[in-house]
Amino acid sequence: MKNRTYNIIFHTHTVSGIVISVVLYIIFFAGSFSFFRDEIVNWERNQSVEITDDIQLDFDETLDSLHKKYNLNGRDIELKKYYIEQRVAVSMSASKDTLNSEKLEGAKFFYIDTKNKTEHTYNNSYTLGEFLYRLHFLAQIYYPIGYYLAGFVAIFFLFAIITRVIIHWKKMIANFYVFRPLAKLKTMWTDAHTALGLIGLPFQFVYAVTGAFFMIKLLLVAPSVFVLYDGDSAQLYEDLEYTHPQYQFNNKTISSDFSVNSYVETTKKLWNDFNVIEIHVFNYKDENMHVLVNGHIDYTSKFNGVGEAIFNVKTGEIVSKKIQ
Repeated sequence: MKNRTYNIIFHTHTVSGIVISVVLYIIFFAGSFSFFRDEIVNWERNQSVEITDDIQLDFDETLDSLHKKYNLNGRDIELKKYYIEQRVAVSMSASKDTLNSEKLEGAKFFYIDTKNKTEHTYNNSYTLGEFLYRLHFLAQIYYPIGYYLAGFVAIFFLFAIITRVIIHWKKMIANFYVFRPLAKLKTMWTDAHTALGLIGLPFQFVYAVTGAFFMIKLLLVAPSVFVLYDGDSAQLYEDLEYTHPQYQFNNKTISSDFSVNSYVETTKKLWNDFNVIEIHVFNYKDENMHVLVNGHIDYTSKFNGVGEAIFNVKTGEIVSKKIQ
C-alpha cells in the first residue's frame, strides 16, 4: 500500500473513531444495562414476577371489565406482553360503529396490571430500566432523529472497524502478542488498543452491522419499496407479516356466547409448551368477530417457533393457523 493511501486510511480511522467515541460510549453503556431492563423495572416496582413470556391473565374477565368502562363494541382490542413484567399493553382502536362512534371515546393505549387490574399510562409506567433501554438507541432525542443518529454512528463504527483491519493487516497477529506495560504510557495504551481491538473485532463488527440495519433500515428498505412495490409500503409490511389481517365490520351484534380463554386453551393444545404473548380481537361483539392468538413455543423446546391461530367467533372454527 502506498504511503499516501495508508496515511489517508489511518487518519480517517482516527477521526471517525474520535467523532463517534462519546455517542458510542453512551450506546454501549446503556446497552449493557439494557440486558437487565426487566430486572431493573421489577426492582423499582417492588414486584416479583414469574419468568415467562406467557400472559398470566383471565382474558374474559379483563375484556368484560374493559367493556364496562370503555364500551368495546366495534373496536379492535389487542393485549400484548412485551417484557417480563407484571403489566401488559392494551391497545384499543376507535369503534367501527359509525352511528355510535361519536358517543364513544377514541383509540386508547395503556398498561394493565395482571394481578390487581389497575391501569397505567406510558408516562407513569416510565422507569429507569425503560430510560436506559431507550437510551441505547437514543430514542429520547426527537423521533426519528435519535434513531437515525444511532444508525449513522453504527455506520461510522463499521467504517472504523474496516479501516482498522486495513491499517493493522500486516502486523495484526504479531502486534497482538506485544504488550509492554513497563514502557512509556503512550506505548502501553497503543499495545492495549491493538490487543483489545483484535479480541473484540468480531463482536464489534456484529454490533456495527446490526445497529446500522435496525436503526436506519427505513432508508435501506425505501429503494426496495419504490422498485418492487411501486411505493406501496403497506404491501411490503403485509408480505413481511408485520400487520394483522383485516375483517369487515358487519354492524350486527353477535348472538352466540364466546370465551377468549377457550381459544387460548385450544391454541396451546395445538403446540406443546406454547406461550401466548398477544391476543388480538377484531370487531368486538360483532357478527364478524375474530380472535387472533399469537405466541411462540418455549425457547427451551425450540429456539424459533412462532405461531398464531385465528378463530371465527360466530362458528368457533379456526380459520387460519401457522407455525414457523
